[in-house]
Amino acid sequence: MRNAELIKEQASGNIPRGSAANQRLLLALLCLANLVMVGSFFMMRYWMSPDGFIFFDVDDRFMDLINPMREAQALNPYLGHNASSPPFMFFIAYVLSLFRRLAFSEGMIFFASMAIIFVIMLLILFSLHKEKLPPAENICLSILFLASYPFFYTFDRGNFVLFAAFFVAAFIWAYHKERFYWAAIFLGLAAAVKLYPAVLGVVFLANKKFRQAIVCAVTGVAATAIPLSIYQGGFSKNLEIFLNASGQYADVGNGILGWLVNVRSSFYQLILIPKMIGVDPLEHIWQVPEFISLFRILLTALFILVILYCFFTERTHDQILLLTVMMIGYPIESGAYNLVLFIVPFAYWAVKEKRCPLMMVLGVLVMTCLNGFVAFHSPVTAISLQAVLNPVFLLCVLGFLIFSKRSEMQDDVQCISQG
Repeated sequence: MRNAELIKEQASGNIPRGSAANQRLLLALLCLANLVMVGSFFMMRYWMSPDGFIFFDVDDRFMDLINPMREAQALNPYLGHNASSPPFMFFIAYVLSLFRRLAFSEGMIFFASMAIIFVIMLLILFSLHKEKLPPAENICLSILFLASYPFFYTFDRGNFVLFAAFFVAAFIWAYHKERFYWAAIFLGLAAAVKLYPAVLGVVFLANKKFRQAIVCAVTGVAATAIPLSIYQGGFSKNLEIFLNASGQYADVGNGILGWLVNVRSSFYQLILIPKMIGVDPLEHIWQVPEFISLFRILLTALFILVILYCFFTERTHDQILLLTVMMIGYPIESGAYNLVLFIVPFAYWAVKEKRCPLMMVLGVLVMTCLNGFVAFHSPVTAISLQAVLNPVFLLCVLGFLIFSKRSEMQDDVQCISQG
């Protein structure tokens, strides 16, 4: 009976009454967090690093988009140094490169594409929140979500994960509006840009939407295979180069985690905590391949448990946020810019839930960690506080979603049955 009521709640689109309190708390927390972030920017920029910037070197800014655009212009991207990048990402880069032939500058193309993504994601956030908040508060909250650390960080780098975040946002919006086939297409495109969002396809399987799951898979495969056929060299040659380069990239960090520890959000960063507090059981622990392999087994088991948990809850917003946390934390090379994938799933969770201050604080902490503060120094690089705290906060979100008792959910079911 309880499951039937939960399904009824989702189908009717009813939002718990306390979600407005969630959103107002988010508004206040994001205001405070962004003030802290801006203050930190000024401190890092003018006091501690007058010749640089808090994110990257000036000469490297926006290069994650501009370099693929240059490489894809001749339709032969797999001879470049980004050969491990997905084919559909290069296809987007090729489409953008066409504007260079129309005499548009690279900077203009970059800012125009980022502006379009920003505006559409802003409208999606506004649409998700409009059922409970007045327009002025809704606009402020939506802007503050996109004015958070992950969005600025990704913008500064120009990383294509922002396109994946755009498609994930569209997937969540379409699913919320019960346009499930559109949701499947958007998610397939997100997975084609960056492989990580493919795990969100579990939502279709867990909710017995098998046709949509097939559409999602076909969309992702088609968006990957078609560009490989278009690029010079042909499908088989490009596929071989892509798979070889991807395999080498996936092995980065096995035994040399020190190269990865500064700007990452991976759960593998958790092994740095003993070093940070001065209790290092293994010298240079991030350089021990056996320890890394054991940690991978544990995280894989956790990933499987999270997927199984999704099949035992009909609450779609829980499923999406759980899978998003694993999508960000599980890969060993998960960059800090992947945190941009957290924004809309977390906003959607806040819309669907009753007032929950602890979760609101955890979510804002995930989106606020800064890269500029040094926790300690390794033989390889300075380790930022963000590199240690990001996986901790993500793990706290995961634990809260799985282990909290949800008495509020029972209250909602009673309200629906009585109404």
